[in-house]
Amino acid sequence: HAEHLGELIAGRLGGTLVAPTIRVGCSAPHMTFAGTISLRPSTFEAVCRDYCESLAAHGFTRILLFSAHLGNCPILEQILPRLREAVSETCQVEAFHDSSAWLQTWRNSAATAGGNQEHVGGHADLAETSIMLVLRPDKVQLQNAEAGRIGMLTEDERRVMWREGIGGISANGILGDPRMATQAIGDRCLADIADLLVQAFTQRGER
Repeated sequence: HAEHLGELIAGRLGGTLVAPTIRVGCSAPHMTFAGTISLRPSTFEAVCRDYCESLAAHGFTRILLFSAHLGNCPILEQILPRLREAVSETCQVEAFHDSSAWLQTWRNSAATAGGNQEHVGGHADLAETSIMLVLRPDKVQLQNAEAGRIGMLTEDERRVMWREGIGGISANGILGDPRMATQAIGDRCLADIADLLVQAFTQRGER
């Protein structure tokens, strides 16, 4: 997912290379479900810092970070000032970390493509499942899909999620409803998120 978005963004920005994806992120709220692998925020920060320092050392003057796993967004926001301090003044580091804007874009995309935006909640939902129907349809088994917690999380539910894990608000770990996922919704989500990221990075580059 992140690699595909990276290629879309690079193609639209021009003169841009896609670095190797950091495959594991901060997924502490998912640890109640067997098989989850999660990095500590300090580990994630160290990896991001090493990436930035390495690229800056090779002469890159602008580094753009984003995460297809929204659980990394609050961590990216926290570490961004330190990542900027880690590189020379000739290198600009930017990170997109607005998970609310990302989710709202997905909701709008789903509605535009004929889906129910209330079925977009942020994890294994209508949007993510539709995206996987585009990227890895062989891995999607819609006959086994089931609904989870419907609608956007309240602030209280977000606090419960960070304290107790996603299992504290959704027994099956799903935030949304993937059962009506389609490739059309997935295509729209990918295109619109690419637009969101390109716009954000372009505006920051103009400042």
